Amino acid sequence: MNYESELYDLIINNLKERYSIENEDTLLRYLFLRFKIDNFFDKELTDNKYEFKTKLRDFIIEELNFPNEIVYKGEKINKGYSLENSFINIIDNIILSFEIRKIQSIYNVELTNKDLFELEWQKVKMFLMSIKPKFKDKKYNEAYIKYEGLKFINKLYNAKISPYKIIEYIDYPTEHNFFKRTLEEKYEALVRDGYIVEKTNVNLIKEEDVENYFVKNIESIEEGLRVLARQYPVKDGYIDILAQDKEGNYVIIEIKREINKEIVWQILHYDKEIRKIKNTNNVRIIVIANKYKKSILNILKNFSNIEYYKYNFRTNFGELKHMKIEEYIA
Repeated sequence: MNYESELYDLIINNLKERYSIENEDTLLRYLFLRFKIDNFFDKELTDNKYEFKTKLRDFIIEELNFPNEIVYKGEKINKGYSLENSFINIIDNIILSFEIRKIQSIYNVELTNKDLFELEWQKVKMFLMSIKPKFKDKKYNEAYIKYEGLKFINKLYNAKISPYKIIEYIDYPTEHNFFKRTLEEKYEALVRDGYIVEKTNVNLIKEEDVENYFVKNIESIEEGLRVLARQYPVKDGYIDILAQDKEGNYVIIEIKREINKEIVWQILHYDKEIRKIKNTNNVRIIVIANKYKKSILNILKNFSNIEYYKYNFRTNFGELKHMKIEEYIA
């Protein structure tokens, strides 16, 4: 059965909800502006129509946090062209709707949705080109310009970006990352990395705030990590974050403002419990703290499967704004 028409409606309706934009014509202009901002420094984008479509396809997949392999109502959706159930066919329909729908007349001149988009894009592009660089590193400057551009169009369209959600009838694999960052969060994190992270009084923030940050930004610890659970219950305790790495190892993550004697018992006990519960010896332990005591580290050095990270952070009126993490050499 061909689900392309259903998927078109599903994509549009979920994007409306995600961006808090009800009108489909307005939604499509906003979607294409986000896409253009995300690809603002890609000079090859407009030269190849198929490349444009595949990048738009991948962009929409990212914006809705679809799995890499999309299965809808038990049918695999092809990412390329095919006679039916093709994501590229759906992209063709989105582009067609965007380009040909006539929406209004200005000074007796009839405009298509694309015509109005081009006028709005010129305004956005002028804004992007007016932003002065803040960093020496090109990567951070590009992220800064994109981040400011996204804020600009969100204000222009009164858009409010909702968190990702599970979409009905889409099959999600067990390893799917449900805590993925939004496009705004992705570029904001890069911008914050461009600043020198200030050392702030660790007592100004709660361990819960730090835990919330790392649940949302788990790959800032290690690429490929995915969260399985937070406050995972084991006998006589709760593991702050239970994750799994790209090799399939279970990763116990304990977050402390400052490590103390309690961490020694927790690590030994949680390690034993996860090995028993998951019936595996493939267990890693990551300790993340703002301060380390040498006396405690001397005890922990006896265990080979423990890794240490130190975090610094930036706050604004007591609210955690940014975290930077680096490996700590014990």
